[in-house]
Amino acid sequence: MIEIKGVCFAYDDTPVLKDINLNIARGEWLAIIGPNGSGKSTLARQINGLLLPDSGNVFVDGLSVLNSDQLWQIRAKVAFVFQNPDNQLVATSVEDDIAFGPENLGLAPELISARVENALKITGLQQLRNKPPHLLSGGEKQRVAIAGALAMAAEYLIMDEPTSMLDPQLRSQVLAAVKQLYTDYQMGIVYVTNILEEAFLADRVIALADGAIVAQGTPTQIFADAGLISQLGLELPSICQIASLLADAGYQQLRGVGDIDQLVEALCKLS
Repeated sequence: MIEIKGVCFAYDDTPVLKDINLNIARGEWLAIIGPNGSGKSTLARQINGLLLPDSGNVFVDGLSVLNSDQLWQIRAKVAFVFQNPDNQLVATSVEDDIAFGPENLGLAPELISARVENALKITGLQQLRNKPPHLLSGGEKQRVAIAGALAMAAEYLIMDEPTSMLDPQLRSQVLAAVKQLYTDYQMGIVYVTNILEEAFLADRVIALADGAIVAQGTPTQIFADAGLISQLGLELPSICQIASLLADAGYQQLRGVGDIDQLVEALCKLS
């Protein structure tokens, strides 16, 4: 369990987070949405102590980010994938980069090797194991970062707009890897995004504005509120827009539907 309790944070006396209270369960997929400057990335960085709160606290399975002796344990539990993967790729080959984290944990070589092999398999990077990371595509780099989190045996994965720099095909590759970690390994996912189609994959969505949580609920509940999405300066997915127009025409049960299969199924039930 990740517990965020009364967290406030400011950059140079400019408040960025204002009394954030939030619990994130193990195995939950939480999406964080909001306009630029709302505090999404700052909140994500609080969770594993990349930034420390000015007041309040963050606990990861009972460990406090304010306790410097516990930060290493927290970062072993909570992996972070940045928007630009070049910020975290450090080795000269894919295989060595994935092994970097477990090596820093002081694990036995045979255990590191087993973890790396497993991570390469899950992320589909076996054929690229000896390739220098700087020669990879953006989607491949993000999969290397995800593989590194898997090799660390992290229990939570924080992703800060990981597909914002990718084309749709590469985006789908990254999302497929994340879905597998969530489904097959019950890894908790904290996913910062303003691509609302991606937020539909989550169990729960929180919306930030001006450093505060202004709404939270299931994706259907959040995206049923077109006014909220408009206030956030975001755009509903096209399927949501169609469902919203149909709801305005009298089919209220369609409001908030954001998946094409769900929409077709709901329309079939109306016929």
